[in-house]
Amino acid sequence: MCHAPQAEKGLVFYLQAVDGAGMKKRLTYREVIELLRMEDPDVVEVDLVPLLDTDGNGFLEDKEILAFLRLLRERSRRYTVDLGVEVLVLRSSHNYTDRATTARDCSLCHSSRAEFYATAVMEIPKRGGGVGTLPVDKSILVGIHSIPVTSDFYVLGESRISKKDIGDLLHVVRKIGYKWLDIIGLLFLLGGVGFVCLHGFIRILTIGLRKRKGH
Repeated sequence: MCHAPQAEKGLVFYLQAVDGAGMKKRLTYREVIELLRMEDPDVVEVDLVPLLDTDGNGFLEDKEILAFLRLLRERSRRYTVDLGVEVLVLRSSHNYTDRATTARDCSLCHSSRAEFYATAVMEIPKRGGGVGTLPVDKSILVGIHSIPVTSDFYVLGESRISKKDIGDLLHVVRKIGYKWLDIIGLLFLLGGVGFVCLHGFIRILTIGLRKRKGH
């Protein structure tokens, strides 16, 4: 898939259990519920989606996934709960003739912008069998959080300012309106006061030295 960028690919995340020998197994709905019951025996069979999607926007952010993983890990005694991932080819491409199209930029796959992945979803076990899915924010691929499966995804250059970052900044500026002028003025004021205090502090520290040199 790395040599055929035209192919359409997707990421599927899921909850998995890893035992002491390193063996991995997808967690079922029943197993997740049993982990949740360890601290609270009164937990009944509930929909797992609201427990993951805490803000209820139908979209999973990396912080929501990490919080749920942390909860399950704290209650698991027999195994470690991790996040598994699979890459699926949604629309294949077999054009390998143009060598210029081969992927040489790591950030195409391993970044929050990840052009290689048309979609990213998470499978969530459902009561009675089967799974549901929720879209996942691609920022999970940056690996700045301690999610095991993505901890090696970070690449040099991902921290550089992009057009998207500038667009986000302009969106915030437009949202707060002309208050940004007050914010800039306050920063200048704090900077000026801070510089005066620093100057005075340095003069106090160097009193003895300046007296010896006749200044």
